[in-house]
Amino acid sequence: MKYCNEERIRRRYEEFWARENETPLLQVIAPKDGARWDKAPRAPERLADRWLDTEYVLKQNRCILENTAYVGEAFPMFFANFGPDILGAIFGCEIEFGQDTSWALHAADCIGELPPVRFDENNRWYRRMMERTEALLEDSRGEYAVGNNDFHTGLDALVSMIGPEQLCVDLLGEADAVKARLRECAQAYRQVYLRENALIRSKQGFSTNWMGHYGVQNWYVTSCDFSALISPEMFDEFALPYLAEELEMLEGSIYHLDGKDALRHLPRLLSLKKLDGIQWVYGAGAPSARHWIDVLKQIQAAGKCIEIAVEKDDVKPILESLKPQGLLLKAFTATESEAEELYRFVTGYKGGRE
Repeated sequence: MKYCNEERIRRRYEEFWARENETPLLQVIAPKDGARWDKAPRAPERLADRWLDTEYVLKQNRCILENTAYVGEAFPMFFANFGPDILGAIFGCEIEFGQDTSWALHAADCIGELPPVRFDENNRWYRRMMERTEALLEDSRGEYAVGNNDFHTGLDALVSMIGPEQLCVDLLGEADAVKARLRECAQAYRQVYLRENALIRSKQGFSTNWMGHYGVQNWYVTSCDFSALISPEMFDEFALPYLAEELEMLEGSIYHLDGKDALRHLPRLLSLKKLDGIQWVYGAGAPSARHWIDVLKQIQAAGKCIEIAVEKDDVKPILESLKPQGLLLKAFTATESEAEELYRFVTGYKGGRE
């Protein structure tokens, strides 16, 4: 890749996945010194076109590339981003676009009214995703990585189609119908993921996705944001079996654990032998990374990798408390020089651990 040392990146991530890295991996992204954001392409007037106009998106990506510093184990990556409800749209709902995100327009009022979920290669959102992915691969020419889409599977896919409140109701009153749709979602998602991944792997010899990690193996993020609304017993019944099935088709995986209300499911996640790691997202307004050392130690004790976003004041306490093997820190800084300074501190850290 043009904007990083890919050979070094590959070696570092191979060590990370094997839990053999002697220093933590650190991804730092910052604006380049002298960045010229005034050179960004003019945005289309219609909000949806800022997401759907591929020519505009490619130009915007190029502007980001030219003005961003990728420090440490960070590398440039783009994917066919239509927002977090793309899988639900492929399964039958619609998407409405905002300035910075998008959301689903539900396909049914309840699980009983939801048609069977089937993979349809003629679905317009699936076609858009594949066409955008092809366009990214052609534009990249190996200068940046192209990743798999942001797929929200299982219960999260049902949230896209009927909404979280109704899904809570249906878990209690229509459990069998929910499980039937979950089985269909799992089968259809397998087709979506494998087809997009095959397209990407045919043009580049590694896997990545919205999380931004490098893997010579086929790896992906697993998640269930809806789990914040349910008990561990419901998680066992309605999420864990489908998550385990998802892991079977992957060679590497990191679970996106989002927020303190989902933290009660951590012991069950750590029991999954095929799960490689946990991304702990403490959430906006919550105490930052250094305040979750006990959680991070629990993850390491189970032999799993960790990814966590850090602020500058978090770094030393984490280095003092955690093993470097399988540890990846992610940060954003205001300047390129701050990014380089943080990287030098992490790679040169010689202090002891508790």
